[in-house]
Amino acid sequence: MVTALDRNDFGKMLAWRRKWLPSENDSDANLARAVWLEKNHWENMAIATANGVAKAFSS
Repeated sequence: MVTALDRNDFGKMLAWRRKWLPSENDSDANLARAVWLEKNHWENMAIATANGVAKAFSS
């Protein structure tokens, strides 16, 4: 199941829509919002990780 989802972009969008917008329908706009939310979430996590590493190695 996970491997199939890795190769299926539409399936990923549906999963992200259910994760981020559970009460919304599968319209194009909601799928786009969910993709943006997922991408933004992981960008923020990367920034937080970089900041944590920088703080750990600073005096």
